[in-house]
Amino acid sequence: MAVMFYFFYLFLFYSFVGWLIDSGYRSFLDRRWVRGGFSVLPFAPSYGLGAVFLFSLGPLVAPLPLAMQWMLLGFFFAAYEYTCGHLGVLLNKRRLWDYSGGFLNIHGHTDLLHAIYWATLSLGVFHWFHPWLLEIFFKT
Repeated sequence: MAVMFYFFYLFLFYSFVGWLIDSGYRSFLDRRWVRGGFSVLPFAPSYGLGAVFLFSLGPLVAPLPLAMQWMLLGFFFAAYEYTCGHLGVLLNKRRLWDYSGGFLNIHGHTDLLHAIYWATLSLGVFHWFHPWLLEIFFKT
């Protein structure tokens, strides 16, 4: 039961953090405030679910060399971004992002640059940011 609560809190926390990153990234590109996600709330569930996947997969990839972890996580999260983008179009009848102009894009839902971003971000969150948070909040 404690594991379920842990993943639930991960989902909530990283849904908010993901919304902040998404909003910041979009605002930087547009040079004006742009709200990320599709909700009026500061909450992006695709990022929260991605974090749950990351912390579920993490123990499986952690024994591998860092470069291999980076490549596997990049591939996984590029596939996850593609899936989220495709489902967004199917379910919401709108495209939340469009990488059609990006190098090696797949139907505009993901591209090489964003796969590199996700690989780097997921590795940083898994190895440094999240352990740092745990140390701060659960210091004994």
